Amino acid sequence: MKDFQYALDKSSKKFDCPECGKRRMVRYVDLVSGDYLPHEYGRCDREAACNYHLNPYADGFGKDDTVKSKPVYTYKKPEARPLTFYPPEIVGQLYNRNISKNQFLDNLLHNIPYPFAREDVDNVREMYQLGTVEKGYMAGAVAFPYIDEAGNTRTIQIKTFDKGNHTEATNFLHSYLEKNLIELKKPVPEWIDRYKQNELRVSCLFGAHLLPKYPFNPVAIVEAPKTAILGTLYNGFPAQDSNLLWLAVYNLTSLSYEKIKVLEGRTVILFPDLSQPAEGKLSAYEKWQRKVEEFSPRMPGTRFVVSDILETSASQEQRIKGLDVADFFTKMDWRTFRAAPDPVEPFEIPQIPQPLIEEFEYPESWNETSGPEMKTAPFTRSYEQELFDSLLSELDRGAHFKQLQQRQAYRSLTDTSEDLQAYFHKLSREYLPQLTKVQKMEFIRQRQQAGFTLLGIVEDFPGLGFRNEKALHQFLQGG
Repeated sequence: MKDFQYALDKSSKKFDCPECGKRRMVRYVDLVSGDYLPHEYGRCDREAACNYHLNPYADGFGKDDTVKSKPVYTYKKPEARPLTFYPPEIVGQLYNRNISKNQFLDNLLHNIPYPFAREDVDNVREMYQLGTVEKGYMAGAVAFPYIDEAGNTRTIQIKTFDKGNHTEATNFLHSYLEKNLIELKKPVPEWIDRYKQNELRVSCLFGAHLLPKYPFNPVAIVEAPKTAILGTLYNGFPAQDSNLLWLAVYNLTSLSYEKIKVLEGRTVILFPDLSQPAEGKLSAYEKWQRKVEEFSPRMPGTRFVVSDILETSASQEQRIKGLDVADFFTKMDWRTFRAAPDPVEPFEIPQIPQPLIEEFEYPESWNETSGPEMKTAPFTRSYEQELFDSLLSELDRGAHFKQLQQRQAYRSLTDTSEDLQAYFHKLSREYLPQLTKVQKMEFIRQRQQAGFTLLGIVEDFPGLGFRNEKALHQFLQGG
């Protein structure tokens, strides 16, 4: 094992970065003496905007034998320990606090350009279990609990906002509690000492507890919980399978396979923040693109789309500011993003005609057709069935999603060909499982006539339920 005397500090302390001046730098420490190295040795965690990193071994400092007055410490990665979670009652205690003191929620109701209805704010608060800090130097902060799909609270981030809805201060609840209790000369709960031994604070997605409740929804991934909250309020709640379920990873560098693997089998659309990287460095968009390329082979059946909607339209100033999709949402009226709800009727599984695919003659201009051409119009189940049938017919004729992108009848939340493809796969998962065995045979026969291979059918139509080419072959052979 190679000997290392210097390593980045693993505590939460941050220092002023010599490059950007922000208090975001993690310094190197001497593992023998426990002292910090000179101030210039460290790494700024503003990875996209600054990217400063001076390694003591890179410029010869680490080769200076005079600093090694003691035997060199051999670093060994600690053995994995069982995770310690927050006590389960804490989320409920924060949730039940007086929300009139919560500046973030008050901003949603009164201070943003287009305030939300009280009912929607109450619903999103309940959905994500948002809490309130009532006392201490962060009184009025909102509590964002990171609860995993099993219901365990991995961490709680607390943030104070100004009336412009910009972050003023941020912390984790266990650190905040510990500091207050020490100042009051009161004992620190034993669970906090155990919790601090966890290797990671943020070890799951914000909103992960919603995944079992909404198993079929496509997922939108953003960096911060605030953005996930506004994404939900602007685009609608996930009560319908077609609506996005908005989740957050915490920050740019927190997108990891360990967090994202719970999304296997879904359509996942990622919305990275804007960035202005240093020369020769990757933007936030490019970094998440590379991450997705790493995840895809490990997550079969998962459709990843990294949205370039901000990347292709933002100004230089907006990149420098590091704006996110929520910054653009809040400049517009949320009502234009919401589809009017369908009348409440008893749910019936639609009858799928035989044969499933009908041939249509399309008009020269899709702008002349009737139907939900605007994004604000409702997409009913019967209309989506028609769209699914017509999309199948077009694709069988050799059209591609990029060619279909501009057809208004196919457009919903976003306009890219990747999102159109994701929408098609959502419809595929919704309607194809309803086919009888005879209908499946007919459907597969039509795809083969259109030039699809067995492997292509398995990959492009996951709603049929075949795990691999062999399973489909056995089905066709009557197995």
